[in-house]
Amino acid sequence: MNYNSQKQDDFCSSFFTLGLLYEYWGNNLRSEIQERRQFNEAYREGELWYLLDSLVNVVAYLKEKGVDHGDIRPYNVLLTFDGIVKVGEVYMHSKSLSGYS
Repeated sequence: MNYNSQKQDDFCSSFFTLGLLYEYWGNNLRSEIQERRQFNEAYREGELWYLLDSLVNVVAYLKEKGVDHGDIRPYNVLLTFDGIVKVGEVYMHSKSLSGYS
C-alpha cells in the first residue's frame, strides 16, 4: 500500500486530501480453503508450513512496530497470484493513535 497526501489552506479553513493505493491480491485463505474442499484437494505439508511461517513473520513484524491487528482470520489472510501470503485489514490499531484515543 502506498499513499499521498496534500494540504490546502483556504481563508478560514484547511482541506486535506488523502489518496490510497492498494495492492491487488488473487484470493484470501477462506476462499482458498472453500475451493480446496469443493475439489477435495488437501494442503500438502509444505504448504501448511509455508502459511504458518508467513503468518508468524507477519505477526512478529506488526508486534515489533507496535501495531495490533486485532482480527487475523482466514478472511484477512490474502494470497497473491505468486503465492505470497499477506495479512490485510481495514481496521488496524496502533497502541496510541492520539491523546484522545
